[in-house]
Amino acid sequence: MSDSDNRELFVKQLSSLKDGEYISHDHYRITIDAFEKFKLNQEAIKENVLAASAVSIHVAEVEAEIPKQAEENERRITKKRLSPEEIRERNISWLLNIGVLMLLIGGIYIATSNWSTMSNVMKSGCIALISVLFYGIAIFADKVLKIKKTSFAFYVLASLFLPILILSIAWFELLGTYFSFYGQGRFLLGALGSICLLPVYFLLAKKLNSRLFAWFVFITMTFLAGYTLAFVRFTNDLFYLGMTFFSFLYVMGYHWLRKKKQFLLFIEQFKHFVQIQLIFTTVFYDVIL
Repeated sequence: MSDSDNRELFVKQLSSLKDGEYISHDHYRITIDAFEKFKLNQEAIKENVLAASAVSIHVAEVEAEIPKQAEENERRITKKRLSPEEIRERNISWLLNIGVLMLLIGGIYIATSNWSTMSNVMKSGCIALISVLFYGIAIFADKVLKIKKTSFAFYVLASLFLPILILSIAWFELLGTYFSFYGQGRFLLGALGSICLLPVYFLLAKKLNSRLFAWFVFITMTFLAGYTLAFVRFTNDLFYLGMTFFSFLYVMGYHWLRKKKQFLLFIEQFKHFVQIQLIFTTVFYDVIL
């Protein structure tokens, strides 16, 4: 029942008590006045409760928004304010990037203007100088600037220039026509070059604990075996038989060294390399031979 229906029922019952002379007229008026005051107080209390509930809900919403706003402000401040170490690494990285860009521009200038006027020895010397320069930058970034990723990138660039240097020596016939690109000793030069590259890649793989340089070691060893077999001038069948025997030596070395911790990096990568070694052998035979 609504409040008005309750009030009407109460007044009727109270009037019945007065008409039956169960209560006096004064008692009737006192009770009616008390009931009206009671209803007014109840309505006031209900309004106060509703107002308090609304305030509580609003306060709860505001309190819930405060952590979100604080977190957002903190995120904005973090994005805007870098730590001194982050600022230092960013500035150094920019300087190194600018240095590499200037080096590339200088290389393009030499290749387009003075390259044709250089002697063959100077051309190979420039390639060797670039490799040495990259190694120097890598060591400087590692030891002085303490930027590991930038140092590793320059180590990779410098190492990739080493086979290019060997190729340029053969192309420009710096060791004579026998060890030239089309000479009869080109495979022997490739084998000797692979022997020179192996210790460099091996030491860098150990120093940097790099899987990439471990793969460089495996690929160089495969090329060493291929150049050696090609220099002996085996037939196609004997060449693939020799590469199969080389793979057998690979597997024997794996079982011999797998328990030695100092070769753990190479053992882990050998499991992946041996699965695609046949592809390298086929590419070597089809492209180089």
